[in-house]
Amino acid sequence: MSATRWVWIPVDRKWALAFLYTDKMAGPSAKGAVIDNPPTMEQIREAIDRPNRTFRDPARFGAVPIGAEAALQLGLPKDPPWIGHFEDKPVPPPRGEPSRTVVAVVTQHGQVVRGAEVRIGHVHGNARELLALDTRLSDADGRCVFPLAEVKDLAIHATTSTAGSKLVEVGQTRDLVELPLLAFGALEGMVTKQGRPVVGSVSITGRDGGVHHVRRGDPTGTYRIEGVIPGEYDVRVEGIDPSTHMTAGTPTLDRVVLLEGQRVRRAFVRVAGSKLVVRRRVEHNSHNG
Repeated sequence: MSATRWVWIPVDRKWALAFLYTDKMAGPSAKGAVIDNPPTMEQIREAIDRPNRTFRDPARFGAVPIGAEAALQLGLPKDPPWIGHFEDKPVPPPRGEPSRTVVAVVTQHGQVVRGAEVRIGHVHGNARELLALDTRLSDADGRCVFPLAEVKDLAIHATTSTAGSKLVEVGQTRDLVELPLLAFGALEGMVTKQGRPVVGSVSITGRDGGVHHVRRGDPTGTYRIEGVIPGEYDVRVEGIDPSTHMTAGTPTLDRVVLLEGQRVRRAFVRVAGSKLVVRRRVEHNSHNG
């Protein structure tokens, strides 16, 4: 069976049971505790819950991988309870046992999909962007298992190179989520102003589970948004200030519906506005306006 992230590290004629992770500042690392050979179950649990040794660049210390079958026999969890402090994952409750497990099943036209990327996390802002807590690949049965701490307001979706699922809310009582994939569509066209092509920023926000996208057009006014999950989207088109390269001006708003695998062409006309100059008197150097 495949290796886990658990390793044995030789220390003073004994072994340290340690877990591999990546420290954002120090790079590849391992954290664990020195135990007897053979170890007691109490020592194994102590190494999981309260590690007291940290190894930087564990390969240099001769780390020996622990296989998945051996890890099961030792009762080692996939992630120890402290891993969320060092990686972008929720922190499970004590003793390495998740308070709940969410299982996602990825399908496409009734068939399970292996190797789909499944992301779970919090939905943020009006655009409903997904801030991922964890990303995993679906197995041969199309399944993906996420052990989670007690966190609220989660959402999940899956993608492959050619298809994606809608963003699905995961409530506190929903532990099995089906993620049917739909072939990506695309939105493309031209942005003009007073009959001339202009550089524009085109943003689409899903109304029924679609994922938010923002693309900037080129100097010919052409824009193209690939990898769009089929559904209904609110569209916002803004100009680009050539001096600041930031969006500016009165936005053009629209709504578009994409079917599975459909490539929709849509031209947008930006409204010409008036330049407004505001002057304010500042009475003292410490003031600002």
